[in-house]
Amino acid sequence: MEFNKKVYKVGIHPCHNPKKMYISYRPLLDYLESKLENAEFLLETSKDYLTYDQKLYAGRFDFSLPNSYQTYNALQYGYEVIAKTKPNSVF
Repeated sequence: MEFNKKVYKVGIHPCHNPKKMYISYRPLLDYLESKLENAEFLLETSKDYLTYDQKLYAGRFDFSLPNSYQTYNALQYGYEVIAKTKPNSVF
């Protein structure tokens, strides 16, 4: 383990079981690691929406992919929107 490596926790709302989520999102995290020096991205899954919400609103994730409602709520806990999958008009 490198001492200067920055570890980022990534949380995704639990729309899939943990195994499927890992298969779906690990390639993206691997790509980010290949492009950013000294960065490691850990995917943290949650067993259900309640657990995910608790982690999200406690600020446990460095990056997250919440649904629209969770995004709105997370803004009150210091998160910022850095990318969107659809324009605001859809929501």
